[in-house]
Amino acid sequence: MRKIAEDIVKKPVTLVLTHGHGDHAGVAINEWETIWLAESDKSLISANARCKRQYLSNGQIFDLGNRKIEVVFTPGHTYGSVTFIDRDKHYGFSGDAFGSGNLLVFTNLSTEIKGCESIIPIMEKYDIKYFYPGHYWGNNLETPQRVKDIVTICKGILDGSIQPERGSNMQYVVEKYGVKINFNNENKK
Repeated sequence: MRKIAEDIVKKPVTLVLTHGHGDHAGVAINEWETIWLAESDKSLISANARCKRQYLSNGQIFDLGNRKIEVVFTPGHTYGSVTFIDRDKHYGFSGDAFGSGNLLVFTNLSTEIKGCESIIPIMEKYDIKYFYPGHYWGNNLETPQRVKDIVTICKGILDGSIQPERGSNMQYVVEKYGVKINFNNENKK
């Protein structure tokens, strides 16, 4: 993976993770001397990984020369989920923070709400039109409305106005507004 990235950009390449799950980090982390991730996800990276870990901070800027990418903590999918935004281009990259249309909540619904509520004002202030999710299939860009819908659904589950069904990925699922939210009983708080 590192060689492919370096062949594309012809500049130094840094690996910065949206979260620590294996399908977003995997063995590729061993191709870098150093990786960046939120400290809250450090336990998700194998202790056998050979890379050094640097920890992101909320609001951190990666200056790519002609572009600046901002780190925004958006916990919910994992405690260390982050979203990267490009204010000037009005988009970002969200990993699994908002679920790519099929959100798996491994923290709890209250944390997911906080993560969404932290990014909504930023999206509005900088006119962020959408995020590219970690599992992108061409028609599932994450818009400000989708993030707001996740908040509405999570709050509805917590206050009892939305009743989940039995799920297949996890214990419960709610499908509403074109979004699926999957969670287990211990995540319902």
